[in-house]
Amino acid sequence: MMNEETNENYKTYSVYGMVVESELVLPQLQPIAQEALSGEAIQPVEIRWGHVPDRLSEDAPSAHFIRVGDTCLLRVPDAGNYLITSERVTIQKHDHASVDDVEAYLLGTVLATVAHLRGLVPLHVSAVLSPMGAIAFTGESGAGKSTMAAHIHHRTGWPLISDDVSAVYETKDGMELESGVLTVKLWKDALASLDRSSDGLKRDAERMDKFHAIDGQKFVVGRYPLKKLFLLEWGEEDRIEPVTGRDAFKVALASIYRPELVDLCQNRDHVSHRALGIARSVEVQKIVRRKGIAVEEGIFTSIESTNLFSEKQVGDIRAD
Repeated sequence: MMNEETNENYKTYSVYGMVVESELVLPQLQPIAQEALSGEAIQPVEIRWGHVPDRLSEDAPSAHFIRVGDTCLLRVPDAGNYLITSERVTIQKHDHASVDDVEAYLLGTVLATVAHLRGLVPLHVSAVLSPMGAIAFTGESGAGKSTMAAHIHHRTGWPLISDDVSAVYETKDGMELESGVLTVKLWKDALASLDRSSDGLKRDAERMDKFHAIDGQKFVVGRYPLKKLFLLEWGEEDRIEPVTGRDAFKVALASIYRPELVDLCQNRDHVSHRALGIARSVEVQKIVRRKGIAVEEGIFTSIESTNLFSEKQVGDIRAD
């Protein structure tokens, strides 16, 4: 832990099961009271402003991302430079960049790098907490993960576990999903389908038609049994089909967040073992939806057969 004098200037948060002590105020993360950590031997991740070198060593190549020993360097022209270890993130903001730009990469790639360095396995999923447990949606960028989770939350009141990234843990009872950043990211047309305006929302750092809404009341924080993993795809007709065996393993492995970091910061066998655990203990299904139809129709008609929305389940758990 940092000393008491330094701690006075830091806020404490939780994300992916990690404790974060940050010089930056991060409303996108779940705050933790210091007294709640007393007696716990959890090594926090310290986030601070400071000087970051352009290179990790004289002979190291000048690259967007590089690791030398236990230290990683991420260089982002639109935001700043990030010096990353498993215990500390030091940020040097570029003069022309905004704090929002810095936070966008901090809450995405940077924290994912820390998670990988610590041996955690982050998944690129949006997830809700149903009465049966965590239900997660994965797929390529633009497949509708956030939209799916947001509409299910809107229809059922089931709280969100994550909108973009969660960490998956393996226990003796099966796989569990740990909550992530408390921000919903939706395209402009998805906001419209939810009767929500983009007024007052933050624009995405890279995609101008995508918006971020910080809304902790829609989320639950903690770790929950992972019961279902849905792969979302676009296709010619609506259908849902089971995914088993090797194909289920491939879906789980493809859902790893920032897979390029696995070989740089992680143990590939460890990650593969976690994906195998998902394939063996979690029900994996593929949802194919047609483009060009109403969002609500495409979502709810295609997954009606999953029995997610039985009368018994709806209303059993609410976000409010």
